[in-house]
Amino acid sequence: MYSKSSLCPSPSSVVCMRMSVDCWTYHYSENTMNWSQARAWCQEHHTDMVAIQNQEEIAHLDSWLPRKPTYYWIGLRKIHHVWTWVGTNKTLTGVETNWAIGEPNNGISRRTSEEEDCVEMYVKRQVQAGRWNDERCGKRKTALCYTASCQNDSCFYGNCVETINSHRCECSEGFYGEKCDQVVQCPVLTYPAQGSVTCSDPMGPSSHGSTCVFTCDEGYTLSGPGTLRCEATGNWNASEPYCECLKTLIKICVKKNKTTKSMNIQENSCRIAAHWSDHYA
Repeated sequence: MYSKSSLCPSPSSVVCMRMSVDCWTYHYSENTMNWSQARAWCQEHHTDMVAIQNQEEIAHLDSWLPRKPTYYWIGLRKIHHVWTWVGTNKTLTGVETNWAIGEPNNGISRRTSEEEDCVEMYVKRQVQAGRWNDERCGKRKTALCYTASCQNDSCFYGNCVETINSHRCECSEGFYGEKCDQVVQCPVLTYPAQGSVTCSDPMGPSSHGSTCVFTCDEGYTLSGPGTLRCEATGNWNASEPYCECLKTLIKICVKKNKTTKSMNIQENSCRIAAHWSDHYA
């Protein structure tokens, strides 16, 4: 047997039925169990043990949950000496921290060698309600679980973050939209005169992550970067290059007074392939 509630907006904390996809629902067990059993129960029946994100959640849980003499296990545990939310594998931050006064103390007042690596939440306690206490993991308490609103397709290119009413998407760089399903576009590139462009477009033409390589026809050289990349800002990482004529040395033969002389000049090879002049006195 288990009971459940949700954080759907309701003055009376009306139960949000399981078929709702817009709510992050909380659940608790009717029986007590040790911490490891509590997590296994949460993972079997729901998503995982509750991972609290802010003070608003704490206030809601303390107001909705019934009082239990042994209180509730939450999904916070010491891993390699660091307090970690086991369901999300994120370390504890100051935003959601809610230790009771003098906690965590690892049971320094008790004469026991067993570490207090797990955490219970005081619910409807006369003193310090909603606060946390580090506790020995073998003790028996009520399991407090959640069922996630985030699904595999909630956010295409980003992280899905559970919120009180539903969830939100934190998009990866270069993506936007309610579900992070839109990709940033860069201006369409133009082909250089006397040249060509070859692009790799993993997310579509001229999109974030696109890479374009410029080359020039024979007799021309590239002025500017040879490769452009579409960045998350919606701009290419550099200005478009262009092709210009090669400067080369061309031998000019001059015939004067029946004597042939040669000289070298610098000229654009794309404009002049050869130059021949005959001059007579």
